[in-house]
Amino acid sequence: MARQAARSLELELPVINALNVFPVPDGDTGTNMLATVREALSCAAGAATLREAVDKLAQGAMLGARGNSGVILSQLFRAQQQMRASHSPSDVLTSVDLAGILARASDLAAGAVANPVEGTMLSVLRAAASVPPAGDFLGEVLRAGEAALAATPDQLPILREAGVVDSGGFGLLTLLRGWYEAITGQPAPSLGTSLLGVERAREQAAAGVAHPADLLARREHGYGYCVTLLVETPDADEAAIRERLLELGDSVLVAAVSGQLKLHVHVPDPETAIAFARELGTISRSEVSNIDEQVGGLTIPVVAVASGEGLARVFRSLGAGVVSGGQTQNPSTAELLAACEKVPAPVFLLPNNRNVLAAAKQAAAAREGILVVRTESIPQGVAATLAYDTRASADDNLVRMGTAAAGVISAELAPAARSATLAGIHVEPGQMLVLIDGKLVGVDDAGLAALGEHIRQAGSELITIYYGAAAVQADADRLAAAFPDLQVEIVRGDQPHATFILGFE
Repeated sequence: MARQAARSLELELPVINALNVFPVPDGDTGTNMLATVREALSCAAGAATLREAVDKLAQGAMLGARGNSGVILSQLFRAQQQMRASHSPSDVLTSVDLAGILARASDLAAGAVANPVEGTMLSVLRAAASVPPAGDFLGEVLRAGEAALAATPDQLPILREAGVVDSGGFGLLTLLRGWYEAITGQPAPSLGTSLLGVERAREQAAAGVAHPADLLARREHGYGYCVTLLVETPDADEAAIRERLLELGDSVLVAAVSGQLKLHVHVPDPETAIAFARELGTISRSEVSNIDEQVGGLTIPVVAVASGEGLARVFRSLGAGVVSGGQTQNPSTAELLAACEKVPAPVFLLPNNRNVLAAAKQAAAAREGILVVRTESIPQGVAATLAYDTRASADDNLVRMGTAAAGVISAELAPAARSATLAGIHVEPGQMLVLIDGKLVGVDDAGLAALGEHIRQAGSELITIYYGAAAVQADADRLAAAFPDLQVEIVRGDQPHATFILGFE
């Protein structure tokens, strides 16, 4: 369920972010939710038993919870852990089990938020939790959640002003649709309600012009800082801590699992929250971001080369600028320079293809402040973008991004256009070429077998599959079955050349 939830969230990530105007229009709700689920999956990888997997999912979700939406979402995993602990574990989740998880998650989420607000993710979760476990239970859960989501603009004035439904609620509904697909093995039913602002957000996200702050009047005073802290503190009084954080700022959430406490607050000065957390125990993880920079539409100074709207959407969702191009469509030095001119220096340029590297180096030589990260594939480019740290120096980021890119194994599956013998391997037209880091290792099943052995020896744990314009989600699902021991993420890439681009980490 968690894996399919991650896939669903990733597909809708730009739309969820584009809807985000509450509590602040910083456009990171979807990113925070996806990060939470990914951390849960990463923590649970390799679990020996179902009980261990459930426990690790809950722990990982809390560790990875970012922002309001992430902390609330983590309560679903916490609820599953608590329900499993009180019942005999089974591989089969019944409607009664799921109803219990949703009900408990709704209670936990409401308790974690200092000032629960109607018209938010909490409202959608409560509606889903109200469905009795009978009949078409999962279908009714989706319908109840959808109805609650459609009502959010009537409950929350800021949503009405922006002309959108709640982004966290849309993200939760997306996750529940992933649950439906994982449990039933069938596509989730189409949305039956016109959800305010969703189609507009989808169009804006596809065009790379979605800025939630543009939907609202400018706030006279700044939003301050978003602070998320993980504190090692046994026997913490969550209610008292919540009250203390309310004295420091707003958007307060507090949640505890296994002696660890997750704190989230928006404050004018992050040091006040950090100092308070130190009074409670040892801070094991901290994230501080300037909300005003996010609201202002600040993107990271990264320009990536990508071919295919899906791949472009991936980079845009991470805050990067995009230049169209790639295999057989190499952008010129002038095109790369034009894209970099839009970004304050220093700007990190990701060629994402070895044939683009020379033009990228020429662009860097032509303008001071362009730093080329040697990325030779889309998966390397994504890894490098994720490694960018707003708090690090340019030199440190160049090392961080280069190291992240080098740690990724890339593969492509593409149909052969003509007969040839390459690297001692004979190829006929239409056969599927399997390349690892640009080197042909085989065709069709033999090529996949060679790829599987290479990945086994490398010890990879995660595979991301980007499916191209000539493929559909079902094709990617079948390919994923060739890697049963790996955590799988599937992303629509729309790339025109390769049927599949694979990244292994």
